[in-house]
Amino acid sequence: MDKLSNDIPSPVIGHRGIPSLAPENSLEGLHKASELGVGWVEMDVTLNPDGIAVMSHDPVTGGLGSSPALPTLAETLQRLNELSTGLNLEIKDHGYPPELIVAQVLKVIEQSQVPGDHLLLSSFNSQILAQCLIQAPHLRRGLIAKTLSKDWQEISVQLNLYSLHPYWKTLTPNLVTEIKRQGLHLYTWTVNDPKAVRILWSSGLDGVITDYPQRFK
Repeated sequence: MDKLSNDIPSPVIGHRGIPSLAPENSLEGLHKASELGVGWVEMDVTLNPDGIAVMSHDPVTGGLGSSPALPTLAETLQRLNELSTGLNLEIKDHGYPPELIVAQVLKVIEQSQVPGDHLLLSSFNSQILAQCLIQAPHLRRGLIAKTLSKDWQEISVQLNLYSLHPYWKTLTPNLVTEIKRQGLHLYTWTVNDPKAVRILWSSGLDGVITDYPQRFK
């Protein structure tokens, strides 16, 4: 798999790194994905009880000294810079106020000096994306959804979205066409069988988020 330019998310994005070959949301997964030529990965970030941004899909109950250790966002961004890998960063609030978690995440991003075109901020929570728009309007935003709401077009305008990320089983060729007609990028999750979305590619799908990037060649 040839590594593509990172200024736009690649057609194949590793889900939480590359969990089929390494622990999810891990630094090991970043290296494994890079070795396979995966240009972009999706990873989850939240806050631990110390207020530190760490890579985890689930709520974190222990601080940095807890076991098992979780990579911090700062460590992850440093490694991504070294590997020249793009990041779709899914922000998980887990009960934290949106303005707080976004501020903490953006502080680390600013300190990391990661290029803005190597980043896409995404979330299921529209309030988090609204805070991203307020606090860092220059960074791209993507809304994740199991099923798109009827007012997805209005929400896309309000949040000035770059992309939509619906679950692949809820997509139809007509919906893909309509989303693309609105000028939005479209990434879908979690697709582990290339044949499952073949018809969606021909309708304009931009990319898949997958546990098995190695299956997409």
